Amino acid sequence: MRDDAVSRSYVLACTPRVGSHLLSEALTSTRLAGHPREWLPRFAADAAPLTPGDRLRLVTQPPSEETYDAAIDGAYVKNVLAAGTGDNGVFGIVIHWFVLQDAVRRLRAFFATRESAPHRVLSTAFPNLSYVWIKRRDKIAQAVSWYTAIQTGTYVGRHADRQEAAGVRFDYAQIRFLLSALTAFENGWGSFFAASGVKPLVIHYEDLSAQYVASIRSVLDFLQLDAAGADIALPTREKYADARSREWIERFKRDHNEWGGRA
Repeated sequence: MRDDAVSRSYVLACTPRVGSHLLSEALTSTRLAGHPREWLPRFAADAAPLTPGDRLRLVTQPPSEETYDAAIDGAYVKNVLAAGTGDNGVFGIVIHWFVLQDAVRRLRAFFATRESAPHRVLSTAFPNLSYVWIKRRDKIAQAVSWYTAIQTGTYVGRHADRQEAAGVRFDYAQIRFLLSALTAFENGWGSFFAASGVKPLVIHYEDLSAQYVASIRSVLDFLQLDAAGADIALPTREKYADARSREWIERFKRDHNEWGGRA
């Protein structure tokens, strides 16, 4: 079963803190590229507020078996297809590496496919599928940003959230752990593309931030949409980085060198 309203699909393949929110909101603003969001995995509507430990477990441990329900997942996937698809039939979705297997499991059940390879399952679910791989060159800055987000539960920067972040303390071991996780996640996507023979469009956070409009148009061109006529809204979100995060990046580098680690 597949939604006939979807004529073209794309996945924003990413890891945490690479600008996926920025890119997805920009693409949505064009009214050409659907409504890409982190639609999967499915979380319970009545889930309790998450602690930093909970947020860390979400990216390091698979969901429990109790979270899978064929009927509920089927209805949810159907809603995802409807919510992520624009009037022109283009569907977009953001998929982090650490939720890929969970997403594939739910999609396999809904579409009743025997395919096991993740790319083939996604292709079965999403017609005419393309991939945009969002990366970040400065991995230490990415790890520091992710550490702060996990501690505060705030993944989009606002002044009030920075006040909350004031109580977060630098933790070299945790940042190093997240740096290793990010490296593993990115290597996972690299292996995924190599194994599937898919050549994604690669977008780097640094380029997206510095050349915002040009980066969005490059994605639209890649998706064979009308980039020339696109109305691209300027970003409304503030950058999460601040003076403290920059100080932590330098502090991590010093500690890493002193303790014999390799970034």
